[in-house]
Amino acid sequence: MSQSIVIPPMPIQRKQDIAYHASYVSTPEIRARPEPDSTNSCSEDPGSSQAGVFEPPELTIHNPPKNFHRVIASGIWILLGGFTDGAPGALLPTIETYYDVSYSVVSMIWVSSAVGYLVVALLASTLSRYVGRSRLPSLGVACQMVMFAMISPGAAFPITVVSFFFGGMGFAITLSQLNVFFSRLKGSATYLGYLHASYGVGATLAPLVSKSMINAGVQWHYVYAMLLGVSVLNFFNLGIAFRGAEEDLKPWDGEAIKTGVELDRLSRCTCQGGATTEGVARSGTVGGPSCNMHTPVEIEPASVREPSLMRTALKDKSTWLLSFFLLFYQGGEVAMGGWIVTFLLKSRGGNPKNIAYAAAGFWAGLTLGRMSLTRPVEKFLGGRRGVIVLLVLSIALALLTWVIPHVIVAAVFLSLCGLAIGPVYTLMIAVSSRTFPRKIQVVSLTIVSAFGSSGGAVFPFLVGLISQYVGTYAVLPIFMSLLGACLGCWLLLPNIDRNAKLVWWHYLW
Repeated sequence: MSQSIVIPPMPIQRKQDIAYHASYVSTPEIRARPEPDSTNSCSEDPGSSQAGVFEPPELTIHNPPKNFHRVIASGIWILLGGFTDGAPGALLPTIETYYDVSYSVVSMIWVSSAVGYLVVALLASTLSRYVGRSRLPSLGVACQMVMFAMISPGAAFPITVVSFFFGGMGFAITLSQLNVFFSRLKGSATYLGYLHASYGVGATLAPLVSKSMINAGVQWHYVYAMLLGVSVLNFFNLGIAFRGAEEDLKPWDGEAIKTGVELDRLSRCTCQGGATTEGVARSGTVGGPSCNMHTPVEIEPASVREPSLMRTALKDKSTWLLSFFLLFYQGGEVAMGGWIVTFLLKSRGGNPKNIAYAAAGFWAGLTLGRMSLTRPVEKFLGGRRGVIVLLVLSIALALLTWVIPHVIVAAVFLSLCGLAIGPVYTLMIAVSSRTFPRKIQVVSLTIVSAFGSSGGAVFPFLVGLISQYVGTYAVLPIFMSLLGACLGCWLLLPNIDRNAKLVWWHYLW
């Protein structure tokens, strides 16, 4: 006895004689692979070459059209994020004097920020489900606005510490969403390079602008009042750019593609009566009245599957390896940018009036590396090998910075170290987007980004704590140790660049 399967939540709409799932209607360019006639297409494996599979067009900066605005708005936002991370390095001596606190106490601002990052990592799936991905970038900016509003009056030190918690949450929320979006673009490594180069531009400008304001007699907390004004613009800019993102980016979402394939397989059943998608479009049933399907098939809504994605992501080994990789990487990067000025002042006898240029040189090298080296390294070495080479080179340059006593020469090697370490982040994001299963890509990248941001808060605190007791010369050994830990995590990651692994070193290189 034949039966029909009604799927009310998933209406089918027709466009140019092709039945489309409702979530695909907003992108007309989606096409379905032609498939040969079959007398029993109901039994086909949806993953086989015979099964009908919806293939969305490539996601580019012009498809959907709003992507161009999203890319520009993201670049402006992360430039401010780089400025926010780069400013404490130049302001740290002034903040210590203003509050009359030690290295270890002032480092509490980074601990507070780390807690904010970790909260986002734990709530990644929940935030995505209840807030919506189109509104998350603006929510992150709103949290940053709270941070700047609390700091700008120059309030008591505990209030400043708490404010960094909101800043950490905001940065992690927005950055994780942008990393997911950029990792899916065609030529993702190039655009990720530009995105995080914008971060480097902000971090380069931060010590220069901050120190200039301090030298001009401006109170340090007015720097954050300036950032508050820019954040208001970012809030509206990102909100407009990502409005409707859940709909027009749906075809490139892992769950949407999976549901489209399932529905396409059901709707292409050709049985005794020869009913196809025509019957679906007219009657709202799968297979029409004559499709002989004896086993009902239920397509589980995405909202039911969503809570399990966090558990699946946490069970994935690559999620943890890349989380710790980025934890150590950003920890070393921000610790270097935040404490290198103090190191050169205390251990190398630098001039307080112009020593901020050394920190600016590090961030400028990082920016230049992301803009100019990301694409060539990926092309000639590949993502995995490129990261290995750049990490080894960065460790060597950091060692030279540490052992050479001349402050100017040390600053030059510091800039070269920034140049080498810069592309590592963007290459890692590009590789991770191919490493994670598509259904957990959003959640896993959110966890990875939050862990990385927390590393950028925890390790600067630890550097300050250690420097309190052993001196600031410990900054560079800690930096090199963190890069070595990055290298270890990277080598343990599955080598997706080699399909055939014939000898042991194919697993590493």
